[in-house]
Amino acid sequence: MARSLQIISVFLLLTLTSCASIISDSSYAVTIDTAPSGEQIVVENQAGRAIYSGATPVTLTLKAWAGFFDGESYMVRTPDGGSSSVLDSGVDNWYLFGNLLFGGLLGWFVVDPMTGAMFNLPEHFVLAVNPKT
Repeated sequence: MARSLQIISVFLLLTLTSCASIISDSSYAVTIDTAPSGEQIVVENQAGRAIYSGATPVTLTLKAWAGFFDGESYMVRTPDGGSSSVLDSGVDNWYLFGNLLFGGLLGWFVVDPMTGAMFNLPEHFVLAVNPKT
């Protein structure tokens, strides 16, 4: 009985781990700046909710995922709407290649998409601001 419990425990541990979930995060510190620096910006998530309003440069902790197999994207814009750009999450290399070594199919299709570890965000993002007329 104890031996079968050990085998089941090892099996569960192996199936519930994946590479990106071990190595990566699901939230990242992103420094957002404007060119020129010091401009006012608004940052909205893909649901349209403003999560920051203020001057640059600023470092925000942003979620890289919005749901199962759904990476987050952010609209970074000036309050007057004159300049805007999308800050998109990308697929983490640990998700793509690390699961070949450690996570396998469960890592690719269940654990990493469920935890958001399959996505990442850049460390820096710069919004080019159109000159005011």
